Amino acid sequence: MKKIQLVDFLLVLFAFIFVVSFPFNLFIKDDITLIYAEFSFKLLFIFVVLYYIKPLFKDTYKKKASLSDLVFLPFILISFSNIVVAILQNSKFTFSFSESFILELILLLVSVFIEEYIFRYLSFKMLYQFKPLNRIIISSLIFGLMHFLNFLSTFDPQSLIQVAYTVGLGLILGFIFEFTNNNFLYVFMFHVMFNFFNDFIITRVTIVKFDSIFLTISLSFAGFFIIYGLLSYINIRKLEK
Repeated sequence: MKKIQLVDFLLVLFAFIFVVSFPFNLFIKDDITLIYAEFSFKLLFIFVVLYYIKPLFKDTYKKKASLSDLVFLPFILISFSNIVVAILQNSKFTFSFSESFILELILLLVSVFIEEYIFRYLSFKMLYQFKPLNRIIISSLIFGLMHFLNFLSTFDPQSLIQVAYTVGLGLILGFIFEFTNNNFLYVFMFHVMFNFFNDFIITRVTIVKFDSIFLTISLSFAGFFIIYGLLSYINIRKLEK
């Protein structure tokens, strides 16, 4: 695997922070135009970074899909945690298709691609000298730290919850990435599913309240997948020896 130097990773990271925090809303009031502006800016970021880093994506597909990869399948269930919460909260579900729906969906795909490219693909290349578990933990902490910027901009306590589950999501994505021999497609698809069901769709059809039900379900999902992840990690390590 081609290695990435720390300075290169930091340059990409700071560029990413600039891109996602650029205040387009101060200059653009129309929602559709705002989406186009964010999409164009992120697309430009991708092209510039790909040119700068010159990655070899073919090294993320050395391992072909196999039955052993099914061990990662249960993690998909965490993508539906907010839907479970909404059902238990007896929330009303309504949906109206807006003209911006497709554009926002494309923006989601682009955003997930950027995040996985930086926080899995590049970070793992930068952390190549570390042990697998350390790579997973460090990359997930970096992933969570970037979302901590949301809290610093709003000081909303609920943003801290986002940081916590982002670290947890980072651990899952790192685990999948590490033990599928750095298969970018797997983590990209999983991240898209998580963002689509847990945020993109649920926020358009209902309101998920921050209450005891939300905390109970979220902690239950987290506890189950922490235990499942640890057992899976131990089992995979044993099979590798």
